[in-house]
Amino acid sequence: MRAIPKNWKNYTFGDIVKFSGGAQPPRSTFLFKPTEGYIRLIQTRDYKSDKYMTFIPVDKARKKCIKDDIMIGRYGPPIFQILRGLEGAYNVALLKAIPDEKKLDKEYLYYFISQYNIWAFIENLSQRSGGQTGVDLEQLRKHSFPLPPLPEQQKIAEILSTVDAKIEIIDQQIAETQELKKGLMQQLLTKGIGHTEFKDSALGKIPKSWEVVKLKDVAEYVKDGTHGTHKEVEAGIPLLSAKDIRNGKIHIPDNCRKLSNDDFNSIHRNFKLMDGDVLLTVVGSIGRIAIIEGYKNNYTFQRSVGYVRFNNENYPYFFKQFFQSEFFTKQLSLRSNASAQAGVYLGELSKIPIPVISYNEQKEIAEILTSFDDKLQVLSEKKTTYQELKQGLMQQLLTGKVRV
Repeated sequence: MRAIPKNWKNYTFGDIVKFSGGAQPPRSTFLFKPTEGYIRLIQTRDYKSDKYMTFIPVDKARKKCIKDDIMIGRYGPPIFQILRGLEGAYNVALLKAIPDEKKLDKEYLYYFISQYNIWAFIENLSQRSGGQTGVDLEQLRKHSFPLPPLPEQQKIAEILSTVDAKIEIIDQQIAETQELKKGLMQQLLTKGIGHTEFKDSALGKIPKSWEVVKLKDVAEYVKDGTHGTHKEVEAGIPLLSAKDIRNGKIHIPDNCRKLSNDDFNSIHRNFKLMDGDVLLTVVGSIGRIAIIEGYKNNYTFQRSVGYVRFNNENYPYFFKQFFQSEFFTKQLSLRSNASAQAGVYLGELSKIPIPVISYNEQKEIAEILTSFDDKLQVLSEKKTTYQELKQGLMQQLLTGKVRV
């Protein structure tokens, strides 16, 4: 065991933290909009979205939390989520961690219990108990750790809170940029730039000079990746799938499945990927978009990814944006099959209505919207930098490697 600073003391969670489980009122008492005499019922999912807000009578609220209380997701997956920020009554899927504030600063506890090694300890207990996904409270209470004096805890928490405040500002900037782009997409992809006369169409009101056709009418190809069964090799050409298209980019993980050069060449004899091909996930998580840039025969795709190659009269980056529009994503949803794993057949994809616009206007619209993507990318990278800084500080400060 690593030596701890002289004025730090070892405790167990059971010594200085009380874990209070939630309560589950009858469903018959639930309402789904704010009502006088009712209080919000907090569930684990509510920390991600307000979509499923639930309310119960105040007199049925046995366990309550406030915004700065430390809440723990009791069941998984994922197990042991550390949460805060909501006020109301909490249900049985949540625990409240209540520190003995004479010994343990509440803000310090939030950061300490959020560490990866604490999560890994709980996750390991869950796996050892035959796949049980609940927090083992008995073992958690026995878990020991070194704790600095209260003034040092408060200084550490203040440092980490400052970094969190920076991340929160970036999150707000990201949300504002996304909302602004969403409004511009609605305007530019239906009204265009500089038009004064409009007409009704399958896309809604569009400029009189625009036309609406099926996707297949302006594409050279609407295809998907290989359907074949290919032998996996240790060193070869990456065979990517829908999960490798994320945040508008193509990701090539080191541990992805790989094909032999012979299998790769066999696939590409029938169809060779090219720069400007617009990629669209068509199986599973449908609707994720990317575009091929700088292709060097260095990967190919499984059938879960479709690709559209437009003729020379069209600007592919415009369609990368159009494929992210509310209209297009709704069309994908309507045309997806109802099997266990959702998917869109290429024949249905080819029939989706799209606008026919001059190349120059396509390019102008795409450049405006892409500028927002570029800003979002910068903000995302900035957020990642602060997250990495926070993790480094937690590793140093919460273990006593660096003193404050």
